[in-house]
Amino acid sequence: GLRFGHFSREIPMARQIENMTRNLAALVKVAETTGIVLAFENHMDYRISEIVQVVEAVDSPWLRINYDFANGYSVVEDQVEAAHLAAPYTVMTHIKDMRVQSITTTGEPRFFHAPLGYGNVEIPEILEILQQKSPNPDSISHCIETCCLPEYDPQLWMKLSIEFLETECAQYFKSRTPVGAS
Repeated sequence: GLRFGHFSREIPMARQIENMTRNLAALVKVAETTGIVLAFENHMDYRISEIVQVVEAVDSPWLRINYDFANGYSVVEDQVEAAHLAAPYTVMTHIKDMRVQSITTTGEPRFFHAPLGYGNVEIPEILEILQQKSPNPDSISHCIETCCLPEYDPQLWMKLSIEFLETECAQYFKSRTPVGAS
């Protein structure tokens, strides 16, 4: 994302997509032989619409999407619209929230990480889209991603995030057992 991505023009987007398709097509052959599904994340560099083009072009069950709920902000992408595009290919998520301050004294918007439910990402709506449109919603691996600055308490952020998921989104996790739980 520091050199190539949605906003870089050094290499045209169509060419970037061709390059990713060629490279990932080679990697999925190795992934298949080892039984590993690769999950391409929207990692603050490409829009989901661009990632979906690559996944569809590679056309392999060994390449899917790791959908990060908040990363679309960095490429000026609506998370709900992106979730609709990503859902048919999503095998993993990073459930993350960010608070958006659209007006600042400098005239530039600011984005702040937040505990789940304390930002502006439409988490319940995205989980519903994934539930409805993913081929196997019960097998999606969800990772809670709290990215707090050192002056904040990461344990408190995780506690608040889990409480939010339990009170607002429990229906999406009812039949699930966390990894490592017995």
